[in-house]
Formats: sequence, structure tokens, C-alpha cells
Amino acid sequence: MPPVTIRNLPDEVHRAISVRAAQHGCSVEVEMCDILEAAVRPQGRVKLGALLAEIGRKVKRTNDWCCHWRTNNCPQLHMVC
Repeated sequence: MPPVTIRNLPDEVHRAISVRAAQHGCSVEVEMCDILEAAVRPQGRVKLGALLAEIGRKVKRTNDWCCHWRTNNCPQLHMVC
């Protein structure tokens, strides 16, 4: 990651970031990186794994259901279960 220099940062802003970093148990540098990342991250971003897990919960599918479906519909895949 390339270094970044922030010039003329007001003392009160630096103090506030230092307090926030202490609350999160990290360095000021890490806290600043987190703040910048959150500022540029797309809003409403959905992670694929979370979306698939939510779909699975909604339709209440389990591995047992999957094996049952494979056994009845794809006998050649039954050994996978």
C-alpha cells in the first residue's frame, strides 16, 4: 500500500481519531485506513456468501434435503452424500 500524507490536519481531528482508535484497540494509522475504506465502500454492498446463506435460510434447505434430492434425481451423485 502506498504511503499517504495528510497535511494540516486539525489537532482536534487528530485527537478524535486517536480516541476512536483507542476505543477500537488499534493504532491511529489503522483507524484512519478504516475510516477511509468505509467512506469509499459502495453503499448496500451485498457479499455473495451472505446472500446465499440468507436464501438457504429462507427456503429452509439442508444438506439432508440435498442428499434426498440427489438420491431421487441423480443416482450417480448419491455417493457424494
